[in-house]
Amino acid sequence: MPDPKDSRRGSLIVSQRRERYLEMLWVREVTREIDVVALIDGAIHTAHRAGQGGPPPRHHLASSQGGFDYVYAADGTVDIPSDGVFHGIPLMSRSAPIELGYIVVPRESTDVFRHVKLKNPLDAPLLPGPADIYIGGDYLLSTDLRLAPPRGELKIGLGVEQAIKVSRNTSFAEESAGLMGGSLALRHEITIEVANRRERPVNVEVHERLPTLREREDEIQLDLAAVDPAWTAFEPDDYPLKGGHRWQIQVPAAQQKKLRVVYVIKISAKKELVGGNRREQ
Repeated sequence: MPDPKDSRRGSLIVSQRRERYLEMLWVREVTREIDVVALIDGAIHTAHRAGQGGPPPRHHLASSQGGFDYVYAADGTVDIPSDGVFHGIPLMSRSAPIELGYIVVPRESTDVFRHVKLKNPLDAPLLPGPADIYIGGDYLLSTDLRLAPPRGELKIGLGVEQAIKVSRNTSFAEESAGLMGGSLALRHEITIEVANRRERPVNVEVHERLPTLREREDEIQLDLAAVDPAWTAFEPDDYPLKGGHRWQIQVPAAQQKKLRVVYVIKISAKKELVGGNRREQ
């Protein structure tokens, strides 16, 4: 509000930033003539410009995860240079249990992929972003971590394991079935061999898939004739998959294991499956 001698007395006016800052300096008896407003505007402009380029490749800006916000407190004092660029800084060091495993999908590729299951040791999410993987102090590779919930589990891929070899072979037979030979039995056999050439036992997860029937295909019948050893149904979290199954086996050092599955498709002798009766190549 203007003072009593001001012609604008009796009414409220918007206080200009420059006048307000100068008044504050006068109250503090700061006599140096500086353009405070220009300094503040310059600092704000520099701060906005620093964030316009976005984070470095593969990095993500912090955002709310699952509707919650978390604070990550550093174990010690951290100094961040004010130079307008992004910096990676260490916040904390935590140990976490890991489990080494191997996955192979012989139908698609006989390459065996290493992975580790890591349990998030934090009571906050482990945020997505790049990570450097070391084994025994030696650099192995760089990868991208997915979001892991508090105390949740995270799977990290470590590339192809050359010391584990896998082969997949199939056989097919077509036979008449039914009392009058009015149907065909299409017998498919899949044999998978897993050879461990490492000096220790390994746990391998082998994925396989059976054909599936669509709705209203009542004239087609699928029977699982044999599975050795037993397997379990498998539905991945990342994508839809019908007919998926998996073996979880341990292969002793310098030994191999054989997996076998036989299934039979029964159709009318007058009909043929789209693409040919043989499903396995």
